[in-house]
Formats: sequence, C-alpha cells, structure tokens
Amino acid sequence: MSLRFSFDLGTNSIGWAVYRTHPPKAGEKTGVPVELCDAGVRVFPDSRDPKSQQSLAADRRVARGMRRRRDRYLERRGHLMNALVECGLMPQDEAKRKALESLDPYDLRARALDKKLAPEKIGRALFHLNQRRGFKSNRKTDAGDKEAEGMKAAIEKLEQRLRDEGVRTIGEWLAGRHQGRDDVRFRGRLAGNKMEWEFYPQRAMLEREFDAIWKAQAKHHPALLTDAARHKIQEIIFYQRPLKPVPAGKCTFEAEEDRAPKALPTAEHFRILQDLNHLKVRCTSFGEQQPLTLEERNKLLNKLASGAVMAWKSVCKTLGYPPDTTTFNFQSEKRKELKGDETARRLGVSKRKNIDAADLIGKQWHGLPLATQDAVVEKLLGNEDDDSVCGWLMDKLNITQAQAQHMVNTSLPPGYARLSKKAMAQILPHLESGVITYSEACKEAGYDHANPVEETGEVFNRLPPYQEIEAFNRQLAGTGDPNDPPDKRYGRYPNPTVHVGLNQMRRVVNALAEKHGVPSEIVLEIARDLKNSKKTRDEIKKGQKKNQDANEKRNIKLRELRLPENGENRMRLRLWEDLNPDNPSNRCCPYTGKQISIGMLFSGEVDIDHILPWSRTLDNSAANRTVCVLEANRRKGDYSPAEAVKRGIFQKEDIDCATANLPGNKQWRFAIDA
Repeated sequence: MSLRFSFDLGTNSIGWAVYRTHPPKAGEKTGVPVELCDAGVRVFPDSRDPKSQQSLAADRRVARGMRRRRDRYLERRGHLMNALVECGLMPQDEAKRKALESLDPYDLRARALDKKLAPEKIGRALFHLNQRRGFKSNRKTDAGDKEAEGMKAAIEKLEQRLRDEGVRTIGEWLAGRHQGRDDVRFRGRLAGNKMEWEFYPQRAMLEREFDAIWKAQAKHHPALLTDAARHKIQEIIFYQRPLKPVPAGKCTFEAEEDRAPKALPTAEHFRILQDLNHLKVRCTSFGEQQPLTLEERNKLLNKLASGAVMAWKSVCKTLGYPPDTTTFNFQSEKRKELKGDETARRLGVSKRKNIDAADLIGKQWHGLPLATQDAVVEKLLGNEDDDSVCGWLMDKLNITQAQAQHMVNTSLPPGYARLSKKAMAQILPHLESGVITYSEACKEAGYDHANPVEETGEVFNRLPPYQEIEAFNRQLAGTGDPNDPPDKRYGRYPNPTVHVGLNQMRRVVNALAEKHGVPSEIVLEIARDLKNSKKTRDEIKKGQKKNQDANEKRNIKLRELRLPENGENRMRLRLWEDLNPDNPSNRCCPYTGKQISIGMLFSGEVDIDHILPWSRTLDNSAANRTVCVLEANRRKGDYSPAEAVKRGIFQKEDIDCATANLPGNKQWRFAIDA
C-alpha cells in the first residue's frame, strides 16, 4: 500500500490527515484511500497584530530603530566631546565641562558671529549644534512620506522668514526668539491626519552656521581653529550614515546577474512591450479577440513611452475603434487603463507646480538614447551624495544646476523586475520585431520560459526550508553570502503570513514523515487569503462593507414592495441592477432586448439564467447569472449565448444592444469564444 499526506493550509492553522491508499490503477493519477491512519490540526499565530493586521515585526522594527537612533546619537556626542577636548575647545576637567551647561547656547551662537569668544565657549556653541542638527532629506526613503513632506514645507517657510527678517544664521534667529521667551523647540502638532510645524531647521542651515562661526572665530584663535580641526569636528557633527543597499535578487535567466530596477528605462520599455504584445481587442460582443497589428502596437507604444496613462477609451480613439462596442482582454473593473513609462513621466515633465519650466529637463529627456537614460537612472538610484550626482548630470546631459537638482529630488518607481538588464537586452529585440508573446520572445532569445532553471533531480526525505528551494529557483532576493543566516542569505517572502505558514507546513510534514515514513503523494489545499497583504485584506473588507450596504438598500426596497427579505429576492434585485447600473428605466432582457420592470421581476415573467450553462461550467457565481424573460430562458436551453445565436434562437443585434451596459465580468460571457 501507498502513503498519502493530506493538508488544509490556512492563515493560522494546518489540518492534516494520513491515509493508506491502494496503488493507482492504469490511467489514474492517485490511488483510493482504504485506511485513515492519523489526523489532527496544528494551530499557530500568523505573525500579525490582531487590530492593525500589520506584521509583528513592524512593531519590533520601530522600537529597534528608536534604540539605534538613541545609541548612535550618544556615540556621536561622545566622539564630539573627545574631539573638542583634543582641539582645546573644551576643558579637560569634567567638572569644568559640566559648569558650561549653565551658559545660554543660543546667545553664544549669536555672539560668535561678531565677538571674540573664549575657546570653551566656542566649544559650547559647537556642541549645541550637534544637539539639534536639523533635518536632512533622503530622496529614496522620503518619497511619499507625508511627515517628511510636512517637514519640507516648514523648512521652506523658515527659509523665507530668515530672509525676510535679515538674520544671518538659524542660531541668530533662535537667539532672538529665546530672548523674547518664544518657543525655540521645533515640535510638531497633528492637524487632521497631517503633522505640521511652525518652523523646522534643515541640516544645511546648521552647516552654514558652523561655517560662519568657525570663520568668525578663526581670526581670534588661529592656533586652535585649524583646517584639520575644522574638518574633524564638522565630520562628526554632520555625519550621515549611508543607506544600506537592499539586495535586488538574482535574474530568473542569468544566475550571476542582479535584477534590474523597475525604474530603469529599459525595464519600463520591456514592461510596456510585454503588455502591448499580449493585448487583444474585440470589436463586437460576438467578435473573436484579435492581437494588435504591428502598426497598432507601435501607435500605442509611442504614446505610452512618453509617460502617458491611457484609459481604454483613449486606446480605442488611438486605434480608431468605436469605444461603445470595443473591449480588451486586460480591461476589467480593477484595470481601467494602460500604464505608460512612469520614469519618463516623472523625469520628462515639462510643467510642475511652483517650478519654473526652465528648471526642468522636460522634453529633452525623451530625446536621449535608451542607454543614456539607463545610465542616468542608475546614477540617480545609486548611494552617492546629491552634490556629486548633480555634477555628473550637469556634465553628462549639459543641463543647468537647477535642472540637475530637480532630477535628483524626483522620486522614481521603487522595486525590482524579475529579469536583469542583460536578459532584457537579449529579449527586447524579439519583442520589438513583431507582436509576439513574452514566452515566444524568450524562446527566440535562447531562454526556456517554462523551465528557467535546470533541475538537479535531487530527492529529499525531509522538506528543506522553503528559502533554499526558492533561492535555487531565483524567486527571492537574498545576499547569497554563505556566512549570512538563511533568511539573509536566501531571502524570504515579505508577507509574514506566507512566511510563517510555509515554515509551519514544513514542520508538520517532517514530523509526519518521521512518524509514518516518507509519503508516496501529498495532497494540499490552500486558503485563498493566505497570500493576501494588508492592503488586499483592507480592500476585501471595503468590498464586503460595500456589499453589506447594497444589500441593506435592497432590503429596504423589498420592504417597500412587501416582499420577503431573503437571499433569492436580494439576488434578483442585484442581477436586475446589473442589467444597467446607471439607468433603472432601461434594463432589458439580455437575449431579446425586452424591457424588464421591477414589477415584472417578481411576477413570474422573469427567470434567473446561467449565462454559460451550469451543467457544463458548474459556475453558479453572480457573474455567471442574469435575469431574462421566462420565454428566452426556455428557448436558450443548455446553450451558451454565442451558440444560441449560431442556431438562430436569438438575434446577434438584440444581444449586442441589450448587453452593452452589463459589467465587464458578465459581458465577456456573451462573446463567441466564451
């Protein structure tokens, strides 16, 4: 006899059973169970906060970040104090240093611009710069950060106030406020769902003040305030830890190559070509879906490459198709447009709010060769400081400093594609040469799309960690360093529910194999919501709430009609609403075009019909059901709408007209290839 393990994997539990089965007969894939040997359930936490549904790791990460910031601040403060003592700007004796705390640092910072200060008072002023050294924006991490945006707005407001009031440094301005008993701490306050600040200093303001103080006091203390001392102290106060690079993961086809950033123009061009080469158009309800011609593909490619986002009506207009009777295979309630080159849209913009057009690179971006665009984006995504990137852009593109600065400040699309730049370069010519699918283009380029990795044939008696298998298939983004722990070396799924579920599954399988032996087969059922992210779960809850509200409105309608508030009556109302969601007075039978009033809906003259026959599809979803006149349902029988038209039961023109207002998830079922 053979051994079968059966599992039902949910978000926080695994139901399991072990069977003995007869070996499968000829032509059969599985045997027949003859004995239940063991069964049980393993329950485990899904690593999410019950209230917020955020990963528990997120809470730990926030607390760890706070500890690290505090530790790094204390370490920097200690280094600065040692440097000030070494340079003669702070007393050697700790008690004397402690006595300097009684001095007003704001007053010292203002006086240092014009008057000679004792060395220890200069040190006290410089030490205070380190305490609150201002905000320094990071163009990679601050993109889309509402709090950072509020800080930037407060910084611009403060810059304007400093200019209007004619003060030289932020310290001089704060000294005036401190003397007038005004608040000198930049505390935020919540306004609605946004954080606001009356003022917020920028790191650059403090750096300018450091330069001004040093220059003014160096005249009086040339032996102490040397260039070497200045460099050392300035480096400590304004040191910014470089960002740790995120591993990109390895290319699906080229094992030694990193995946390309999604913002790379080559990757954007590759994605657009993939979409267009797979795009199919249907001009009438009963027409067959046809791929685009090369000329049509190139028309859309030119528009999307400019960064345009094309709604389906715009696509129809560009191709010369009537929008009322034309549909596309990608068209759905969730996908209402074709997405263009996002990088080109952000960098090639000619107008931007509150920015002079002369300070934008604009249309010049679209005229650059693809290789140059790639080089620019790679530079922008690098970890070099902004000043060096600006200089490189000015030399490479022959643009002004303002244009280069705006390019540096532009946030680019995040994330990585599945393929490397090298693999894309091999496949792109084939995608460009004709309207062929991605898999066909891969084959032409010498890649096996279906089996990108050659299997070793190795058989395991125990399940290894899923990261090892996925790393072999190059599905995860890890460092690949054998000295790193498995999660770092191989990478892991970012969804905590999936990560925990797969690890728990491995533990159960290996425990059962230890107890009962290695199985001949494993049967697995997986919950649909296992892979859902927080965003997806929120969308599901939002959809459920929307359905609940719609059902409540239907109940009110049923009470008005003095009808039972049951599931069948609510379903009839829902299907009737689907006939024309926008115009209740024009809801017609989808087969005959005959008007269906709400009075007819519950009179016995109207029936619920499966659009594609239930006996052949087993599809009882609301998307496969509609209401039609009773006579039409009887005539249609066990045919699909297209088959009924072909047999002369219904007229194609009647169905085309009556189904024009149906939702997309129903319309396609009336097509000839449904």
